[in-house]
Amino acid sequence: MSGDEVISDKEMAELEGKLSRFKKQLKKSNSRTAVVVALDDKNKPFLEVSYSTSAPEAEVEKDKLPEKFENLPVKTIARDFKPQGTATQRAAATQAASSTARHEILKAGISISHPSITAGTLGCFVVDQQSNKASVLSNWHVLVGAAGRGGDKILQPGSMDGGRPGRDNIATLERWILDKDGDAALAHLTGDRRWIPATFLTNVTFQRARRVRLGETLSKVGRTTEATTGKAKKFGSYSINYDVGVRTIDGFEIVPLVEGNPSDEEISRGGDSGSIWYTSDNEAVGLHFAGETDPSPASEHAIACHLPTVLDRLNARLATQADLMEMLVADLGNGREATSQTVIPPFDGPWRPPFPPFPPIIGPRLPWAIARSSESLSGDAFLDIATSLRSNGVSPWELEIVGHRLGLGRRDDLLPEASVRDKVPEIAPVGWAAIGFAAGVAARLAGKKETSAEIFPLIGAKATAFIVGAIVGAKATDGKL
Repeated sequence: MSGDEVISDKEMAELEGKLSRFKKQLKKSNSRTAVVVALDDKNKPFLEVSYSTSAPEAEVEKDKLPEKFENLPVKTIARDFKPQGTATQRAAATQAASSTARHEILKAGISISHPSITAGTLGCFVVDQQSNKASVLSNWHVLVGAAGRGGDKILQPGSMDGGRPGRDNIATLERWILDKDGDAALAHLTGDRRWIPATFLTNVTFQRARRVRLGETLSKVGRTTEATTGKAKKFGSYSINYDVGVRTIDGFEIVPLVEGNPSDEEISRGGDSGSIWYTSDNEAVGLHFAGETDPSPASEHAIACHLPTVLDRLNARLATQADLMEMLVADLGNGREATSQTVIPPFDGPWRPPFPPFPPIIGPRLPWAIARSSESLSGDAFLDIATSLRSNGVSPWELEIVGHRLGLGRRDDLLPEASVRDKVPEIAPVGWAAIGFAAGVAARLAGKKETSAEIFPLIGAKATAFIVGAIVGAKATDGKL
């Protein structure tokens, strides 16, 4: 195996089995801080037992570790760990682009906290599968702490970054864990601010959650160090001293990409806890919660608990763009502002038209109900949503059509990150007539009484062509032409 290879899922399962059997053979020792599988500089796995730097040598020797276990070398090291979730100083927030600023559109990777805690990171958006409510996920020591109680309000930005109860409430604390499965907490969004399931700065939408593979490159966006990258180097169990006592948590370590960290890169610092570590394929693997106590560059590392395990324990799943669309439709259908708090079943009832739900120009990624109802949103609100949609493969034409419904005149307004004028083929009026004809036929075949010209109002010559085509198509199907 070369130094650049990633450990396969099969190999990971075998290593997890060996680690489990090795831990069962170890004698109890209060000074042991971690038992992990690690990779050496040639990407070869070995077993590592860490002891507190203050542990007496005689106590360490009680374990009498073998030189090898099931063909894996066994090594020892002295080091300590600490929770790394709360900021120790306020960072400057001079512009809206700062992770510590107050954000009207919430994204993963920005400052958040319980009122009694300084500041950590909003890790990601999830759906509480008990209530179907949109929620935020972060650490126990960011959203709860020793003083936290169910129902407490969560602030954005966090307290140290200027967040104040009442003015900056964005979520309500629901439930949490602090045990072998993770340091994590879930809080229901209140609907006081809009949100997008994407990361701050990198605009990544997590595709799924899975277990980490040793050797793979990972990234995260956090409140303090913002966007950083490292490599998964070790996995196992870590003993961390919290305010409420020592907890041993299963997780994995991320280290700088360059061996020895000669440039003294900081991949995480206080205030980053709660961040999500994710792969180059935007798959979320870990919830950051701890880091090193040794300030030397070579000791730089971050520790994350396994995200799939955390989600299972909290009975939650990653929120998707489809969830946001469903929530918006539910809000609009109930005549409320688009606060987007609760997922509804896929479009049903009055929101499902009697003709095929996706006209030819709108693909299945953009729900029909949003196209019909988008005029109820403000231009600014939908622009933020549209930008996120654009990064996930929705075509410029789909966005332009909804832009017309919002009264936005230019494609540049809808896609501020890049002009698409020269990238989108123009559809002539005859094309719109053809599309209208097809829609008219579909409506008549589905038994719709009214003219299908209502179904997709546009503007100008395109609208006229579409309406004429729709009427002709409907009448042709009736046998009147």
